[in-house]
Amino acid sequence: MRHRAGLHPAGRDANAAIDGTLGMGRGRAGRGPARTPIRVDDGGARQDARVAVHLGCHRPRRRRARLHLAGAARDHHRRCARQSRSRILSCLDCQGAEPVKRLLATLFLLILSVPASAQPITAADRAATLDAVATLLETRYVDPRKGTELADALRKAESRWQAITDGPALADTLTAWLRQESGDGHLALDYSARIIPAEGGDEAFTAEEVERFYGAHLNHGVEKIERLDGNIMLIDLRVFPPPALAGDVISAMMTVAAQGDALIIDLRNNGGGMETLDLILGHLLPPGSPLSGVYDRPTDTLAPRASPMWVPGRRFGDTKPLYVLIGPRTFSAAEALAYDLQALKRATIVGAVSGGGANPFEYRRVHPHFALSLPEKRSVNPITGTNWQGVGVTPDVAVPPEQALDKAIALARAAIAAQPGK
Repeated sequence: MRHRAGLHPAGRDANAAIDGTLGMGRGRAGRGPARTPIRVDDGGARQDARVAVHLGCHRPRRRRARLHLAGAARDHHRRCARQSRSRILSCLDCQGAEPVKRLLATLFLLILSVPASAQPITAADRAATLDAVATLLETRYVDPRKGTELADALRKAESRWQAITDGPALADTLTAWLRQESGDGHLALDYSARIIPAEGGDEAFTAEEVERFYGAHLNHGVEKIERLDGNIMLIDLRVFPPPALAGDVISAMMTVAAQGDALIIDLRNNGGGMETLDLILGHLLPPGSPLSGVYDRPTDTLAPRASPMWVPGRRFGDTKPLYVLIGPRTFSAAEALAYDLQALKRATIVGAVSGGGANPFEYRRVHPHFALSLPEKRSVNPITGTNWQGVGVTPDVAVPPEQALDKAIALARAAIAAQPGK
């Protein structure tokens, strides 16, 4: 179960995505430079610093980075093909090559003309995948009525994919269609060049995606932590990694932030993620504070959630000024943090309306090379009785996203100045 976190990061348009993305997604979820350290910047002095209730893995919603990589590979391949063609024909011409040699050269060039990124699928592969997706939508999608409607529409529209013979292309086009029809940015079809095993395949695919979206090469989502003038701490976080993978990194981040007189958490480019969301909330809320629970359609159960009774490291606490920056690219678990803090009146939310993804998802194997990101759950806040699906989180202070940080800094300075003894 994942909140999409991105490589699908995108806005309120369900087609704009990814990543993020785990549930956390494709959408999901953008990501920052892999080598960015956690740091405190205090007048030039820099210091390097070095929990799974799947919330429905709000996967980092990710952009379809694969398309850009594939395009680069195609361009490189075509350049190589042109160079090879020139060398071969030049050689053949100068030596008066026989027709058979020219035929062989032509065959060689035809082989080179096949896109290097092509992952061919058969008509049977395509039909089996579409049928499996439709069945899962009917039986497990969080909204039974919408799931049935989507399945029916998918079967009626099957002919539109008949000409697609490439695996990644089918994944991309079907993802766009599913999101357009459903308005659910967590719905996605992923292609895997490696075979997804029938037994344990969901877990194996999930583990591979976790490393891809939350690994050390991304500094586990921690883009920056900085101490601003006036002892205001700024955290720029791009994803919420799994606790088992990077709970220590997130704890270190929050420990550094604890020394601030005010805290700004920048989630404008955060596409979602996993259970370190709870770890962060434990540093900001009284123990046992009510959080959005998760309704699971397959079991018809509602699992309540609360902030942890204990968290490692120093706590920022539940009284100092706290600001959360959001925008159209804020999605899934990032929205959960903003929504729950807003409902508890613990933080001031600054920026623009967020992406609107509140349905945690699971990876479901539908073919040896395809997995469906399927929202089977729904977030339910015990205070509001609802969630942010399709509507996003509405900021307390509405400003264009690019102005949100400056506005939050001004608010933080005013709040600190208003405190006794400041």
